[in-house]
Amino acid sequence: MAKIDKIDRLIRDYVNGFIDKRIEAIENRYRYKSKIDNLGIRTAYSGVSEQERAILLKEQIENDPEIINLKYQKNQIEAWYHSYPDAKMICELRWKKNMQQWEIEQEMRMSRSTVYNRYVELKAEIIRWSGLEP
Repeated sequence: MAKIDKIDRLIRDYVNGFIDKRIEAIENRYRYKSKIDNLGIRTAYSGVSEQERAILLKEQIENDPEIINLKYQKNQIEAWYHSYPDAKMICELRWKKNMQQWEIEQEMRMSRSTVYNRYVELKAEIIRWSGLEP
């Protein structure tokens, strides 16, 4: 498990909560964008009511392609992550606790090949059903 590919990064980001943080950062970028008027100063009033502004902001967030892609990736990982309890535990030990391969083997009381095969099995299901490329 030395080489980290795209699916490994997605699983790592899901386990550590980075996908949610990236979605929240993009949403905050939309929410707290300051408007600059023609004089070059920041203004609080943009010419629309607060309710209308909130609806427009919600539509912008819902239609952002980066947020849509991140939510899709998160849903694909979630769909299979909880279906494989051994692989889930291996991912948590590897990515949350930063344990090495031999430490995971001892913690799980499994052989090296079993640990590797369970993790590869999870990755294969994610790739097969989600359409995400490694």
